[in-house]
Parts: sequence; structure tokens; C-alpha cells
Amino acid sequence: MQLVPLPPSALRVGAAVPCALRDAQGLLLLAAGSLVESEAMRQQLLARGVHILYADSERFQRALAGRLTTMLHQNVSLGRMARVEVDLPASAPATPLTAAAAAAGAAAAGPAGPAAIAPPPPATAAAPAPWRRPADPVAAWQALALRAAPLLREPAAGGDYPERLRRLDLDALDLLQSDVDLSLLVLAQLAGSEAAYSVLHALWVAAIVELAARELPDWPADWRPPLRCAALTMNLAMTTLQDQLSQQTGGLLPRQRLLVQQHPQAGADQLRALGVDDALWLAAVASHHVQAAGPLAGRPEGERLGRLIQRADVYTARLSPRKGRPAQSATAAARAAYLGEDGAADEAGAAVVKAMGLYPPGCAVQLASGELALVLRRGPRADAPRVASLVGRSGNPLGDPVVRDTRVRGQEVKAAIPAKDLRVRMALQRLVAAAGAPGEPGRG
Repeated sequence: MQLVPLPPSALRVGAAVPCALRDAQGLLLLAAGSLVESEAMRQQLLARGVHILYADSERFQRALAGRLTTMLHQNVSLGRMARVEVDLPASAPATPLTAAAAAAGAAAAGPAGPAAIAPPPPATAAAPAPWRRPADPVAAWQALALRAAPLLREPAAGGDYPERLRRLDLDALDLLQSDVDLSLLVLAQLAGSEAAYSVLHALWVAAIVELAARELPDWPADWRPPLRCAALTMNLAMTTLQDQLSQQTGGLLPRQRLLVQQHPQAGADQLRALGVDDALWLAAVASHHVQAAGPLAGRPEGERLGRLIQRADVYTARLSPRKGRPAQSATAAARAAYLGEDGAADEAGAAVVKAMGLYPPGCAVQLASGELALVLRRGPRADAPRVASLVGRSGNPLGDPVVRDTRVRGQEVKAAIPAKDLRVRMALQRLVAAAGAPGEPGRG
């Protein structure tokens, strides 16, 4: 793979990159057409050492020439024009940038860079290249959270908000589908440990509603993109407050309570002002706090989406620890989502529970042996997940996660427990390694 270093002047905040950016090893950092969304993102890219393929140098030069032509027509000074010039080889041995190569680069992207995003295949391609799991799923989700943060905290910065949010949504969907259980494990653990609660919570809820919507057979597939976008932006009007509340020990102050009550409609109004014109997306955000038990049929379409988000929001909130409230068990979270405000089974809540299962990845459980474990993957049976024991039957932490086959007598899951009962935190990368590949049998 022939690579050309890219000077720092070629990267501009708020501008789309004309070709795929790679590190010195050729691993994909940012896909062609993606925005450099903030100065922090630009600096992070530069720290990795930005390169492009020789095959892309001509495309880059064309884009640069177009930029300079525009500046010339605008009577921009020659000094400013000189500062954006990039000296790249005019010709060199070329390696075509195929979708498969880009996906392979995305799969191996390192932990420090922005999200690895495989560019779309050419219009003439017979079929899209298969998505491959990133080499470091933890870093990949953290990178997506880094991209999501300015979209949720400073939505007016950068322009073209709907397109940037939709691109984030599609990249998150690709990452989710590369390994659903591993994604749920990573999101559950990050949401319970990171300071950026609001951003990770939004990504987690968006993943869950996507899976839950698949359990509602009468829902058209084209409802799912606005559903996910609404989940990502449901708390747009109170992102900062949500982070504050996750660290707050006392109850809501009067001003905070008013903001919480008003944020659904305020968020929808803010999205509309940012250029969002998708009626389902806006209605789902505006209605996602409506507490109305009963079947989904008969409700306006946007309110159906809002109800599913509301149930997933309840579910994840019960699983997420806060400063003044410990996380509950997966069983308690499932009960809270499944039972509506009237105490009866809720259709949207049932879809969430069906999608996540009895013991979702990331939840804590007690085994029949007395060991305490963390669920890594759901298993072939609802009551037999793949788990890693972290605390021995004596009550002492184990040095390494020990994978257990819960189908074996004596190692069955006895009950879901609150995460605080584990009393130990294992490095997430070690849990990901222990999780193995989908379909791999349990050990131990």
C-alpha cells in the first residue's frame, strides 16, 4: 500500500475530507466525505499521523484545485491561498481503494483515532463489502462517542446537522451489527463507568431500540433510521443537565425539574431549527417522555417510536449507576420496562425485553457455584449466557476473568444481581477478549 503524508494544513475543521485518511500503517482513520467536526478531532487525527493512498492523491488535488479556484473567485489574498496548498506527488504507483480494502482498514483501526468508517462502495459495485469487526471494539465505540459529543453538546457548530447526525447513526449501526452482543457489552460497561453519561446513554438506547424494533414485525424497516436518530437526540435540550444529574446525589432542584419536563418538546424544536424535517424523528423526540400505557396500535406513528424509546430509556436507566443511585439488576430493569404505568404488560417494553433477553451482555449474575460473574454474550438458551466469573465462591476477586459454560450443572445462572455486588472492575479489553467470537462455546 503506497502512502503519502498529508500536511496539517490540509485538514480544516468543518470541512469534508476528499479521500480516506489513514495512519502510517495504512489503517483507516476517517472515510472519504466525513467531516472534521472539531479542533479536538483534528488534533487527534494529526497525532496519529495522517496519510492518504497514492491512488487518492489525484482526487485530493482535484478537490484542492476546486477550493483554490473558489478562493480566487472570492478575491482571497494569495497569502491565504498559499497556506492551503499541499505538495503531493502528481503520479505514483496506484493501488485502487476498494470498499473491501477500506473495510479491512476499518477493522484494524487503532484505539486513539476517530471512528473507523468504511466508505460506501462505488455505485457500480454488485454488492457492498461485508463489515468486519474492528480489532478494538472498545476504542471504536469510544471514538463514536467522541464524535457524538459535539453533536449533542454543541449541535449548532459545524453546520448540516441532519447529515452529520445521520452519518453518525449509520456508523453506529454498522458497528452494532458487526457484533451485537459485544457492542451491548461495551456500551453497558462504558455507560456505567464514563463521565460522559449522556453521550454513551444515547448510543446505548439507540442500539437497543434498533434491536427492539426488529421484534415488532408490523413496523416498517424505514421507521428504524428516524427511530435511532430520535434515540440519539432525545435529550438534546438537556445534555449538560443529564451529565450533571448523573453525578448529583440529591433530588431534582425546581429549575432542573422544569427543564426535564420541558426537554422533549424543546429538543424537537431545537432539531427543527437545526434543519431536521423528518416528521417521525421530531415526533418521537417530542413524545419520548409521554407515560401512556397500552398497545401501540392506534397511536400516531411518531408516538409509537417515542414509546419504544421511552421503554428503552427506562430499561437502561435502571442498569446505569449514578452518584446517588446504584444500578439495579437486569431482572429489575426488565420488569421496569416490561410493566407499563398501569402495571400491565407493555407492548413496547416487551419488545425491549425480548430483544435483550433475560441476561443481557454487561449484566452481573450469581452462579449456582456461588461465583459472581458478568454476562459476555447471550447463549443458545435464554437462561444459559456465556459469562466470565470475576469473584470466586470464597468472595475473593479472581485474578483473571474465567469463562464459564452455564449449561453445565453447578455453573447455571442462579440470579441476576446489581453490578455493585461484584465489588470488582475488570479492564473492558480483557472482558472483550474473554467474550470470544459469536457462537464460540463456553469454557470452564
